[in-house]
Amino acid sequence: MSEMKNIDNNNLENVTGGNGYPQGELHVAEPNVKAGTYLALRSQPSWNDSNEIAQIYPGNRFYVDVKRTADGSGYTYFWANYNGTWGWVNTNYLTLLD
Repeated sequence: MSEMKNIDNNNLENVTGGNGYPQGELHVAEPNVKAGTYLALRSQPSWNDSNEIAQIYPGNRFYVDVKRTADGSGYTYFWANYNGTWGWVNTNYLTLLD
């Protein structure tokens, strides 16, 4: 029997049959917005009040997939995860931390 090894979430994509996010490159980010405002997590990569699914306030951290991008409403968006919810965030209003 082979020896079991522990892996972290960053290595799940390399495991056959693993359940990690299979493609992309995840980085930690936080909103780069004024105090009292927020970065919207959106269901579609475009600005519209109806596609806002979460509000990410300054100081809160989340993950972005810098290899999964989309253009919409004249902006570029990253695919992002905030508290377990996946959606799109405008790249102009975030700072990558790693």
